Amino acid sequence: NYPAPGLDSTGRLLMGYAVTAVSSITQTTTISGTGQVVTFTVPTEGQTDLMTLSHTFDRNLTLAGLSVSDDHPAPGGSVVISAALQNNGDWALDGAAVSFYDGDPNTGGTLIGTTGVSGTLAAGYTATLTTTFTVPSNGGAGRLYAVADPADAIPEVDETDNTASLAAFGPDLALTGAGVDYWGGSQVGLQAVVQNVGATPAPMATLAYYQGSITGTLLVTQTIPALAAGETVTLTTPWDAAALAEGSYTLAAAANPNQADFAETFTANNHAVLPLAIRPDLLLSPYDLTTTPLTATTTLITATLYNVGSATATNVVVNFYDNWTLDGSALLFTQTVASLAPGEAVRLTGQAAGPLTCGVYVQANPDRSLAEVNYANNLAAVTGPDSPCPARRQTYLYLPLILKNSAVVR
Repeated sequence: NYPAPGLDSTGRLLMGYAVTAVSSITQTTTISGTGQVVTFTVPTEGQTDLMTLSHTFDRNLTLAGLSVSDDHPAPGGSVVISAALQNNGDWALDGAAVSFYDGDPNTGGTLIGTTGVSGTLAAGYTATLTTTFTVPSNGGAGRLYAVADPADAIPEVDETDNTASLAAFGPDLALTGAGVDYWGGSQVGLQAVVQNVGATPAPMATLAYYQGSITGTLLVTQTIPALAAGETVTLTTPWDAAALAEGSYTLAAAANPNQADFAETFTANNHAVLPLAIRPDLLLSPYDLTTTPLTATTTLITATLYNVGSATATNVVVNFYDNWTLDGSALLFTQTVASLAPGEAVRLTGQAAGPLTCGVYVQANPDRSLAEVNYANNLAAVTGPDSPCPARRQTYLYLPLILKNSAVVR
């Protein structure tokens, strides 16, 4: 109660106020007529004391942020460095300034420039100070520093918050593309496109592939050559996936994993995910599809079906057609292959009534009920003298239905 502010001889703000202790006293009373006893508490004031608060008015500058206008500038280009200088003290300040350095000023960093606040920086306000910097065209990742009140012209309550730093520039490897090239069987090529999007050349580094994620089992590694700023390289890493069972998997690629080869400013672009399918891959080649003369009354058809995938194919349906429409009206006959292991091939032979002047078309797994790595190689054809033939139109014959009641109604 009754706050009373004031200043002492040193300029310290004082506040005096009274505090009265309040305690609760338990009492009882009896209600006349009923005799009921009621217990209750009553707040009771006790001793009153004089209390004081004090606050010393201080000066303090804080660097609240440091940024550059371009995270990935061209080698030798110019960027603007910005520092947010905050006055979080009690007094307005004149002559506030920030010095910018290339490297730690305590260990030989180079002064880039010093920028001062124009006018007075009021308490609680923030000023953005900038300078221009020419990006180095060589060397590794750098670090920029900003120092507030570099000449110690302003007495501050806390000098530890006058410095800010920012990792910047240098080489920066980015995985801009990744995929799997299926070479047949369990042999695959892991492909990655690596670009140095940094401002300086990148030395040789490691490209690593893991199962599941970058914290999973290491599968294989490859060497990324030294790359100039802006240079891109496409790498193919051979790998045998025979140890994996049939199914779908995720692989993770990492360039310069854990920055083991050199330091980078940005590492979020060093990773990529690759889907890997361990499945059959049925192949029909036109070079292995032969027929006796298509103009004869009977034609013998022979086709070879391959499994170039990494898993066994079972109950494979193979349809033979006499037109490109591959529909029921063009179906000649169907054969089923019970099992076809990786790397195996089977020869299929059938006979169809001719002439087959529209050609012969063979399709494996026509309804795609069997999951495969690739469906684009499931069709082979031998064209006929009339190819391509138009699609056959279905003819509908409508017959009348007459209902007659011959019963006699009496």
